[in-house]
Parts: sequence; C-alpha cells; structure tokens
Amino acid sequence: MNIDFHSHILPGADHGSSDLETSLAQVALAKEAGVDVLVATSHFYPRYENAKDFLAKRQHAARQLLPALPEDSPKILLGAEVQ
Repeated sequence: MNIDFHSHILPGADHGSSDLETSLAQVALAKEAGVDVLVATSHFYPRYENAKDFLAKRQHAARQLLPALPEDSPKILLGAEVQ
C-alpha cells in the first residue's frame, strides 16, 4: 500500500489547490503514481487561527472534494500540517 502522508489537495484550504478542478487533477495524478491513500494535510497555524475555525474550513473543503471523487480514487484522510 502506498500512502502519501503530506498533500495539499483540499480545494481552497491552503496553497496546494485553488479549486475543485485542481484538486481532482491532483488526485488523478496521485492515482497514476500508484498512491492508494492521500492524507490531506492542510496548514494549521495556531497563532493565526483557532482549532475550531481550522477544522470548519477543512471540513468545508473536504465536503467539496470527497463527493466529487471518482469511485476508484485513492482514499482521502483528513490531517493537518501544524506549525
């Protein structure tokens, strides 16, 4: 099993993907590379935002991406890159 433990694939969550189309392209590239699981590690900067706001923003982005994924896409797990 191939796992990418550091990806910025959630649309609009940070610098990795600006929109759903970009996120879907990133997931397709990961699949082509043989990745089975992607851990979506959006940036969380505790000095700039609280955990509740971060989690809400991450969940909003995930709600855009997850239903749009093709059935054979890598599994997406939600995580965080904490500074």
